[in-house]
Amino acid sequence: MDLIAFTSSLKTQNYAARTIVAYGREVESFRTYLRQRKLRVTQVSPRIVLEYLNAHVDPRQLCRSSIRRRLAALTIYFDFLALNLGWNKENPVRAIRRPKRQAPNPKPGAPEDIDRLLEVIDNDRDKAIVRLFLSTGLRLAELASLDRDSIQIELLEQFGGTRLLGIGTVMGKGAREREFLVDPEALTALIAYLKTRGKDDIPALFLSNRDRRISARALQYLIHNWSIKAGITPIHPHQLRHSFSTGLHRAGVDLLTISQLLGHSSIETTRLYIQPDLSRIRAEYYAAMGGGVDNAGEKPSGL
Repeated sequence: MDLIAFTSSLKTQNYAARTIVAYGREVESFRTYLRQRKLRVTQVSPRIVLEYLNAHVDPRQLCRSSIRRRLAALTIYFDFLALNLGWNKENPVRAIRRPKRQAPNPKPGAPEDIDRLLEVIDNDRDKAIVRLFLSTGLRLAELASLDRDSIQIELLEQFGGTRLLGIGTVMGKGAREREFLVDPEALTALIAYLKTRGKDDIPALFLSNRDRRISARALQYLIHNWSIKAGITPIHPHQLRHSFSTGLHRAGVDLLTISQLLGHSSIETTRLYIQPDLSRIRAEYYAAMGGGVDNAGEKPSGL
């Protein structure tokens, strides 16, 4: 079955462009393996799939998520073949046990490092980029995809006063459009950048030094470079996403709201993004238990 037909079917199912490329590459690699062994797809068994994985990857050196993605690509491919060829046989990949998901270790950027990063950046564009990451929790590719008209400014009546609030839309994972919010500090930085940029007909919000839409790789590179100049451990944009979610959680924002702002399809994924605040946990525990400090804060004897 033609590989182009397979990738075209993924497009109709609204798979992300990068996922389609990755799945297509994986299937092509598997098809090459079958040709080298003079095997037809109808002859593939779970054992052959495992032999392929063992021949191409070392499970000890490849993270579990990568193995899961490889198996996911082949699973979808055989489902596609079954649908188009009218197979009655079981999908051979589904019989293979997937590695358990590894819970990510959320590492938001340290507040003092982020403060230092913002202090050292003397470029309006780059400061607006970092502020926008911190304010919105956008993914790397999402921020790179923004256009100048992606964000609208509205007035918010709150606590007896008026504040500026940015409301934006972005196409996230799975081709799902969602709304994100932008705080006044990030809006101020964006306005400063656009004034410096001046008038042009390019729709992209952030431009590279060649006056083209900035790439996700370039965004990652510039934050890495500013981190080095700030004398801090290089920060990855995804850490700023973690900082965003952790900050909202510590401010008392509920998980469902954070999940929606992050563009997660499952609230369980959002839980993995939240860095626990141990001091808050202790304070809430004592408040709930009606605890206080006895003996003027003295440690009881025997402990």
